[in-house]
Amino acid sequence: ELFVGVPPFFKDDSDQMMNSIINDQLIMPQSIPKEAWALVSGLLNKDPAKWLGSQAGFEEIKKSQWF
Repeated sequence: ELFVGVPPFFKDDSDQMMNSIINDQLIMPQSIPKEAWALVSGLLNKDPAKWLGSQAGFEEIKKSQWF
């Protein structure tokens, strides 16, 4: 939202947005810095076991190049 003005998967209809969250791939514009993309995609991974921070908690997130 910080870079493109709307949250990822945003839709006006809440049912469509939920469907998008569950089923669609995260697509980011090329204008977003690669460090930010790595952070956001890590936090929004569909597999909770692969979420950024799921292994080492906030320390893992703080090691992101974005910070």
